[in-house]
Amino acid sequence: MEGLKTVDCYGDRGREIASDIAMTLALISFAMLFLALMLCYAIFRFNATVWPPMGMERIDPFYPVLSTTLMAASSVTFEVFSARLKKGKGNLGFLALTLLLGLGFLGSQALLWKGLLASGLYVGSGIFPSLIYGLTWIHGGHLALALLFLALLFIKRTGPWVKNVGLFWHFLGVVWFVLYLALFVF
Repeated sequence: MEGLKTVDCYGDRGREIASDIAMTLALISFAMLFLALMLCYAIFRFNATVWPPMGMERIDPFYPVLSTTLMAASSVTFEVFSARLKKGKGNLGFLALTLLLGLGFLGSQALLWKGLLASGLYVGSGIFPSLIYGLTWIHGGHLALALLFLALLFIKRTGPWVKNVGLFWHFLGVVWFVLYLALFVF
């Protein structure tokens, strides 16, 4: 079979469509996961006679507010990076800043978890802390994956990659904002 060449029937546009479909399916599955977990939290929250439950104190809002600020800022810097890249001004400084803000978010989450432990809220302390740890850990795991994708953008800055990593990053920002409101505000 020497001399036969493989023919790329799909081309760049076909790979872009496949990539978009894959990201859409991934985001739908992640959304379903977070919605299911938030439903568990909502059922527990709205059936509780007192809040926070069992005489537990409200969680100090400093680290959740810091996390929210870092996440929002990282979405802005990603959008600036993406817009500059489209204009041919591929400065990687805004991508690096997005990555640093994302790492800062994970750091603020680690400090939140450390604070929860210091206040006596352990994963095994009941459903309230279990849900807080579970929701924030799962979000943190997804964010760590997104940080890996952001790092890969330093190598692969094609349109579909930038668009889909951006969708994933902004999705995690929206999920965090919902978690912030549900877990730490209301």
